[in-house]
Amino acid sequence: MFNIGITREKLSENIRELVMKYSRTKTQKETGIPLRTLDNYLSGETEPKLSGALAIAKALGTTVEYLALREGPESFEFKDRGDNSAALSLFEKKPSDEGSFEFEKPKNSAAYEQYLEVLNKLSLQDIETQKLVRVHGDSMPPYKRGDLLVIDESNKLLVDGALYVFSYLNTQLIRQVQLVPGEGWLLKTNNPNYEDRILDINNNNDVEIEGRVIASTIFP
Repeated sequence: MFNIGITREKLSENIRELVMKYSRTKTQKETGIPLRTLDNYLSGETEPKLSGALAIAKALGTTVEYLALREGPESFEFKDRGDNSAALSLFEKKPSDEGSFEFEKPKNSAAYEQYLEVLNKLSLQDIETQKLVRVHGDSMPPYKRGDLLVIDESNKLLVDGALYVFSYLNTQLIRQVQLVPGEGWLLKTNNPNYEDRILDINNNNDVEIEGRVIASTIFP
């Protein structure tokens, strides 16, 4: 950390606002800062060292002074991110058992927005119903901890073979579904260390469909 006379929360807010104007992905590439580390800076979980702040300021074309205190000349114009990017709300989840994570509704509008380089199949006209979910478990390879999924909250009609995010018994599960006639839907995991389960979605108050997975970003 470096002494700049402001709180970690305020520093995070300043950095986040500037990075969001530019591009999270481009900032990561130009700074060489690991995505997980950069996300921690943006969320306020950790505070960058001086070297990290200098790298971010350089990538954004500004100064550490402006980055931290919003004082002095802004001294840059953000590059156009193009048409294949979008601002989506990222709702963090706390890790829990079974390779899933607890579902936690955002307490306020301060849940930060993160720019995601959107895949071609992501429909931008429905952006208001699309949210980011960060993977914390290992039950659905190839997705792993730290990867991001884009879910469409308006798309809750189950389709055989599609991937969905479910809220089940206070946890969230990422599962592929398969119709089992007369029994319900099989929620399939790709990890043999976890069990598949059949749920009668329509008559089970413990399960809720959060949305269909429509895009993803898998980080190396």
